Amino acid sequence: MADRIRKGDRQAFEIIYERYHRQLFYLARKYVKDQELAEDALQEVFVKLWVKRRRIDPGRSLKSFLFTMMRNHILNVVRDHKKRIAAVYRLEEESLPEHKRTDDDLLYQEYQLLVRQGMKELPVRRREIFELKLSGHSNSQIADMLLISVNTVKAQYYHGKKFIRTWLERHADLHLLILFVIKGLLD
Repeated sequence: MADRIRKGDRQAFEIIYERYHRQLFYLARKYVKDQELAEDALQEVFVKLWVKRRRIDPGRSLKSFLFTMMRNHILNVVRDHKKRIAAVYRLEEESLPEHKRTDDDLLYQEYQLLVRQGMKELPVRRREIFELKLSGHSNSQIADMLLISVNTVKAQYYHGKKFIRTWLERHADLHLLILFVIKGLLD
């Protein structure tokens, strides 16, 4: 089927759409918490599939390709609509029974541990700057503490955050990534 889509076969594209659109929509809806955003995400993924059809690897699972595209698109939607989505997550969290909130707190602690593991992979100075930023220090405070320029702090933090984001994308599930985007840790 992937090879047919690569060649521009619209009927094959329609078959793939019919086969996966519901699953992809529900995945998007689960994480973006909004009907309209989920519908837009679904449309974007299938438009992107058609536009990039010549890049489809016929040896790779088309289902896997679609779900990876949706996952990445969901992260972009969450980043772009963070306040709107975070408000829904907060409302859901507030309506949970106390024991469920405790579960969420434990999950968040587990996620923080995962970030710490990723931080161990950073070069020492970059990790130091990253930790200071996470603990609330400003760029100028860090520059003064470490006797480096503010631009060096900004650059090192940028590269550290980029590395951690990539590391998490390889080691964490989608729920974790969304949690970190909403909390502002992966902007």
